[in-house]
Amino acid sequence: MTIKYDRRQVKTKQQLLQALLTCIEQKGLDHVTVTDIANAADLNRGTFYLHYQDVRHMVQQIMNEKINLLSDLISQVDPYEHSQYAEQDLPYPKIVVILEELIAERQFYTTILGPKGDPSYILHIKKILTDVLYNKFELHVPGTTSAPVPRHYLLAYMTSAALGMILYWLENDLPETPSEIGEIIMNIANHGLIVSAGLREKPQSQK
Repeated sequence: MTIKYDRRQVKTKQQLLQALLTCIEQKGLDHVTVTDIANAADLNRGTFYLHYQDVRHMVQQIMNEKINLLSDLISQVDPYEHSQYAEQDLPYPKIVVILEELIAERQFYTTILGPKGDPSYILHIKKILTDVLYNKFELHVPGTTSAPVPRHYLLAYMTSAALGMILYWLENDLPETPSEIGEIIMNIANHGLIVSAGLREKPQSQK
């Protein structure tokens, strides 16, 4: 009985989520009401209120769930492991897993973070990504390690550049697979912008 109830709950929440995204695409988040979502989901308002307080609470709850999952995946990334794959010009598998999750949730992210959603959530995502990466670097790459760029600038660049590229990929429904995007990220991270732009060739040993 409990399993059936849980499945019903999951199905209902999925209906509400799909209805929310449809309504945002049609009206814009600021104009979506509980009634709009309930009607689009073919459910009554009471069912909505069993799960959420209002539209903004629904968006926040779902966003928190998505971001927590991304944080868990990012927390598994190991900078040294990543560098070993980069030396072989191979995409890092743990980055590919993150990209697979993002493309599976493409409609959610492009709708919520798009012009009809609430782009301010991008700042929230950047803050969480920066915090996770900072903790990873502190664990694996002590602050005393010699580096030509101060860590806070490095992390700001990494999160902004990666998010910008990934959102561009998702929003434009581009054909690259998660593995191919992972390879692009690896190339930029490993060889830098100048080599990636074709302004300088890779060192002979890396060709």
